[in-house]
Amino acid sequence: MIAKRTALDHEAIHRAAKSAAHTLRGALCRLRSTRNDHYRNFSYIPTTTLSFGKRSRERMAEIYSRLLEGMIANGIDRAAADRLYRMLEGFADYGFPESHARSFALLTYASAYVKHHEPAIFTAALLNAQPMGFYAPEVILHDARRAGVLVLPIAVNASRRHSDVDDAGSLRLGYHLVRGLSAEHASAIEAALPRGPFADLVDFATRTRLTGEKLELLAAADVFAPWFPARRAAIWEVRGLAERSRRGTLGRDMSTDEPDAHLATLTPVEETRLDLWSTGVSRRSRTILG
Repeated sequence: MIAKRTALDHEAIHRAAKSAAHTLRGALCRLRSTRNDHYRNFSYIPTTTLSFGKRSRERMAEIYSRLLEGMIANGIDRAAADRLYRMLEGFADYGFPESHARSFALLTYASAYVKHHEPAIFTAALLNAQPMGFYAPEVILHDARRAGVLVLPIAVNASRRHSDVDDAGSLRLGYHLVRGLSAEHASAIEAALPRGPFADLVDFATRTRLTGEKLELLAAADVFAPWFPARRAAIWEVRGLAERSRRGTLGRDMSTDEPDAHLATLTPVEETRLDLWSTGVSRRSRTILG
């Protein structure tokens, strides 16, 4: 746990509390130090009788008089003893064993270090651990962009199942963010890549064996942007492919000469809504590239 300095000068309280208070930088935040060091050093009450297993403010009130008497007997003036009691009283409601405090301190330090020095890697790790129950992916990406991370969208032949960081240090979003796409589906896409990049939508559908519904979810997420100028065009092609697939192998592989479809262009607001619906994150940022 990160130590927090307070106005309390731990040297001024009493030499008996010096070791524990020095470790804590004046902030009482560890149960073992409180129970063992403080009570042992400046109270006559044996530490074995001060179990915090069933602590409460009522229990603290019961030992208040004896605790202060013990501190005063050990040379602590009453004002300082009362201040120390008020600090210890906080553990009647909540307290951390030292083992937990040290574990959280290490996790906090390591997380802060990686976030500061490798923000793209830190962000990828958070995204891949979703759902965590804390911050949504959009919030995590917004924080990453503010830290200068270049975020690249989910894109066919470039993305993998999980979000990762490329050689240039940019964060590439993964298929795991696509709504309705299971880990099995994302893995199927990744498993097909070693045979070479997908040539087109038909090649993609054939090698991944994804259903028309899943292909449409990918199109809605603009995953096929390298092949289509707009996601509505991709959705149109996916539905045409699905129609041909219903006619069997011959229908799926046949090429047709159809007039170009004139599809309305999505407005920026519609683009953002579709982004958030399909992936939970928005591409509307100056720090995200196609």
